[in-house]
Amino acid sequence: MVSKSDENGDMHSQLRHLETTAYSAVVSAVRAQGELTWEKQKIIDRLRDIFHISSESHHAEVARAEADTLIQQISASVSGHTITPHRDESELKYAKSTDTESESDNEHTKRRASTKGRGSIGGKQPAKKRARKNVKKHEEEPVTTSEPKKKRAKKPTKLEDPHVEEQQPVQPPPPKADSPKPEEEEEDLDSKSNTEIEEIADKEDTEIEELQERLKSTSDPDIRQSIMAALKPKRVRLDKLIEQIQKRNPGN
Repeated sequence: MVSKSDENGDMHSQLRHLETTAYSAVVSAVRAQGELTWEKQKIIDRLRDIFHISSESHHAEVARAEADTLIQQISASVSGHTITPHRDESELKYAKSTDTESESDNEHTKRRASTKGRGSIGGKQPAKKRARKNVKKHEEEPVTTSEPKKKRAKKPTKLEDPHVEEQQPVQPPPPKADSPKPEEEEEDLDSKSNTEIEEIADKEDTEIEELQERLKSTSDPDIRQSIMAALKPKRVRLDKLIEQIQKRNPGN
């Protein structure tokens, strides 16, 4: 005879198996669509609460979906318009009913993202022009300095001056010290308001979308690995920001 406790344990294990497989399938399907937007991330977070998925298992599922070659091929084909996602009539009716709610809830986020994108495009072009002018100036300087050195061949002591110039390029390492800025922002999340946290989340979301577009447009394995390495910490930070927002607004 099988006791009731054993039957309950089997049912609980079966339920847990269904929950984990369903969550894994949702993560794979969302990643196969190509873009992991903030709205989709909110849906995944709700499923985490419903299925009782821990953050460790969530990050493991995201990493698994990122490393899956089949999912990458599907995502590339969807972005190239070679495959169109299938939708039934019932899904289209449901999408029409939910579009009104999503538009009313996220109008302020869309406006911020659009204005920030315009500003970023306009700011990058003059920086490139200035960089090109500076490169031309640096290329012209060594031509003028090389002429007096040829005339003064009798004084070898002055040849030690170029070593001082060689020591100047060693200065670029200090920018690496600016890398721990995300840690300072994460520590100050409690002191920031909801609007400030949402703005930070919007920035991370747009940067993630830009990196995903670069990942789709390149086939070089080295470049893809570098982009994947840059995506992981940004997604972890976005998850933490969303968790902070949900803690402050548990009813939403």
